[in-house]
Amino acid sequence: MEAKDGEQTASYHAYQDELMVFSGVGRKVADCVALFSLEKLEAIPVDTHVWQIACRELDSTLSDRKSITPSVYRMVEDLFRTRFAPQAGWAHSVLFAGDLSAFKPLVPGDEKKPKTKQKRAKRMSKKTSPKTTTKRKIGTSVA
Repeated sequence: MEAKDGEQTASYHAYQDELMVFSGVGRKVADCVALFSLEKLEAIPVDTHVWQIACRELDSTLSDRKSITPSVYRMVEDLFRTRFAPQAGWAHSVLFAGDLSAFKPLVPGDEKKPKTKQKRAKRMSKKTSPKTTTKRKIGTSVA
């Protein structure tokens, strides 16, 4: 789009409102359609997972909110747009995918070191070895 920032945002929200006319289409689904099908890179689908990413990476004060109200939804969108414009939608997708447990091993710097057989064997021997205890009669002293 060749419009100014304000007009671009207004245009995006118009698409969102038009999509939400359909039964079963809420704000998040409308944003998914806008981002992935209509190439609206300013669209940020927000769910609890994305909200947690925003709390952790963009603004920790968001964690004070107990649910994703329309105003919190807009705050999260605005945080992504401010930080990652003009590719905020793609940044959202990369952060979302990178945060999924299935992709954690592929994220650079987030690798878990494989446990060596020696460490595992040592741990297992501690679990299986009987504990040595000394029984004392009550009232007797140990020398």
